[in-house]
Amino acid sequence: MLLILCSSGTALCQQQLILLKKENVLLRLYPGDEIRYRLKGSKTVHTTYVNNLSDTAVVTQRDTLAFHRIDRIYFPQRK
Repeated sequence: MLLILCSSGTALCQQQLILLKKENVLLRLYPGDEIRYRLKGSKTVHTTYVNNLSDTAVVTQRDTLAFHRIDRIYFPQRK
């Protein structure tokens, strides 16, 4: 009698959005972090929290922001 045991484990990974300039990490955003951004064609700066991240968008409290719609992300600069 042949007994085969298959265990399926889920791979857990932490989602993050990393902003790079050349090879330097400028900002890391995780779900739950605050994000300040401006959309293309707008002068209004929005502040909200990141709920989830995907390959093409950031899901916030009230909206799903495609990366190509974001003009600028504001963050405190480290020296």
